[in-house]
Amino acid sequence: MRQTRRFPITNHPVSISGLFGHAAFVLSGTAFLEPDILQLRVFSVAAGASMLVFAFFHPVGVSLWLPFGWNVVFMVINSAWIYRILSAEQSAKELPAAALELWHDVFQVHGLSAVDFARLLGASTWTTLRKGEVLQEEGKASNSLFLIVKGGANVTYDGEHSHALREHQFIGAMGLSAGIAVRAA
Repeated sequence: MRQTRRFPITNHPVSISGLFGHAAFVLSGTAFLEPDILQLRVFSVAAGASMLVFAFFHPVGVSLWLPFGWNVVFMVINSAWIYRILSAEQSAKELPAAALELWHDVFQVHGLSAVDFARLLGASTWTTLRKGEVLQEEGKASNSLFLIVKGGANVTYDGEHSHALREHQFIGAMGLSAGIAVRAA
């Protein structure tokens, strides 16, 4: 049997292993309270590490291999997610200057993270159009949505000029091309 000492306040036996066991549960509980997914995963890895010590040096004197093994699996999974989250954050920081400026001016003020903006850019096409080019024709289906980054566009309805769109406005669906704008800061 492993050596234990009595905890002075409650007079209950306590061991170093037992302290790691308690720490594992405290860290797990803290992870459940954490709204930030990166911090949740960091707490989960720390909880798993504490549980490894508890399971290996179990107070009854026998290592508990079942929880030890499963905690290794969970720690590997959470560590992989931590790597993925940190990599995505680093990639978002390395976006081109024009993209970062667009994110800051248009999307950040509405709560879109730089990582989610980078994912949005990954699914889109950044293009430059010539003056006078038609982006969408009235009455024709379109599977595109445009955001004016620089410059502007004229909207016509029944062949008549309806209104102009400017930077940081969308072109695509009827409501968007009718002048609904994303307010830039």
